[in-house]
Amino acid sequence: MPGMTSSELRKLIESGENQYLEFKKKADHPDKIVREMVAFANSGGGVLLLGVEDNGRISGLKYPEEDLYVMEAAILRYARPALRYETEMIPVGEGKFVLKYSIPDGGEKPYYWLSDRINQKFAVYVRSRDQSLRASYEMFRFLCHKEQVRAVAFGESEILLLEQLGKTHEISIREFSRISGLGKKKVSALFVSLCCSGVMEIIPGESFDMYRLRPAYRT
Repeated sequence: MPGMTSSELRKLIESGENQYLEFKKKADHPDKIVREMVAFANSGGGVLLLGVEDNGRISGLKYPEEDLYVMEAAILRYARPALRYETEMIPVGEGKFVLKYSIPDGGEKPYYWLSDRINQKFAVYVRSRDQSLRASYEMFRFLCHKEQVRAVAFGESEILLLEQLGKTHEISIREFSRISGLGKKKVSALFVSLCCSGVMEIIPGESFDMYRLRPAYRT
């Protein structure tokens, strides 16, 4: 199968960084690059381009084999379970190349990133728009149990939530706790259950997550 051409690469870059695309100039901080890859694996997959600056300028890599070696070692060290990915070396002129890493949606979620090398502690990251964010407790629970889809019994709390989402489209745990009078732990459990059942979806945020109905449940 033929690889990506430089013109196809430029067309891809024109869309800018987004939910499924990330640029990195070089592999001088390979641990941070692995964090982006982990986030992609937890969030539907994505493409990481090494040799492209944040503004979309193609600076290229003069010695791409060295970057490949550095990244291969970093992926093995900083990610668990093992990440699946494909690499492609794209010539961009003047003897330089861009490395394209294609990361599919992971089949062994959640994927972890080594956030604390001294104490060997790992954290879960997810992708939100053009950012990689540390997963909230609810997102972590969802990733752990998303394959365990169960039918939901709609009681007063669920009906009230649907009514609110019909008005506001998105809601936070704190907001629904205030409206319903339920404690945050109960609301958290309710939201995770509805996400795992496919009724709602999580929109990760830097301070707190928001929740909305999946398209099939919207009116």
